[in-house]
Order: sequence, then C-alpha cells, then structure tokens
Amino acid sequence: LSAGISLHKPHTPIDTMAEAGESALEAAKSTGRNRLTIFNETVRWDMAEEMISVRDTFEQWLDNGWISRVFFYRINEFIRMAEQEKQLLKRNIVRLEEMDCTKWRALLAYATERNVAKKVKGSEGTDARKELIRSITRTLTTWLTEFEGKLKVPLWYILYNRR
Repeated sequence: LSAGISLHKPHTPIDTMAEAGESALEAAKSTGRNRLTIFNETVRWDMAEEMISVRDTFEQWLDNGWISRVFFYRINEFIRMAEQEKQLLKRNIVRLEEMDCTKWRALLAYATERNVAKKVKGSEGTDARKELIRSITRTLTTWLTEFEGKLKVPLWYILYNRR
C-alpha cells in the first residue's frame, strides 16, 4: 500500500488539493512499494512506526519543558544542513563556500547547551541538566544522521498540531 498526503489551508481549491495529493502519491510509488509521502518526504511504512516513536519523544521533551517550540524550528534548520552535508559527501569536488553545512553538529551542540532544560534548577539540577543536554544532543545527532530529511515528518507533525 502506498499513500500520499498533502496539507492545505481551508480555502485551497479542490483541484489544487487533488493535484498535490496525486503528486504525493506518485512520489511514494516512484521510490518503491509500501511507502508514505507526507511533508514532501517519503518513508517506508515500517519507518513510519519509528517516526511515531520519535514524535512521542519530541512531545515528551516539549511537555516536560526540556525543549521549546522555538528550538523545534532550529532542529528544522539542522535537518536542512545535514541533508546538504550528505549531498556534498556524494560529490567528488566541493567548493569551500558549500562547506557551511558541515558545522551542523557543532551548532547543534551549542544550541542544546544554550536552550535545553533551562527550567531544571536546584543543587542537583546542574548535573541533571548536563545529563539531559548530553542525552538530547546525542539523540538528535543519531536521528539526524539516521533519518536525515525524514525527521521532518514527526517534527512538522508536532509543529502543525501545536500551533
């Protein structure tokens, strides 16, 4: 089973929505069978289950106040940079001005250090906060490396549903 999902504003013409849905379905079919395309990303159904687990973790982080919605937009930028880096690694020649995307790991570490678990306080809070920062940085780095652009699926799901 292949599926394509597109999201639209309420007053979008039906023919525009139908064309976008059909394009999403074609994108799902063109990369193989048993896939889902949503947010312009195509994932296998078994990976969709992993995306649900990632979404649940993101929501837990938000609900616990460990990360903010603003930080979610930063994660979106790290996804873009990680995708660019992967494309660069496939090429034989890389220009110096294209290498800006390779610093996403350092920027992620800096952003988590500055923004993660700010509300964790107290005498034990410092160690707890440091451990949370390490854990979230490690988890995000793994997801960005493993899922690449597909990480947009759980991220954008939350952004759309928590407006």
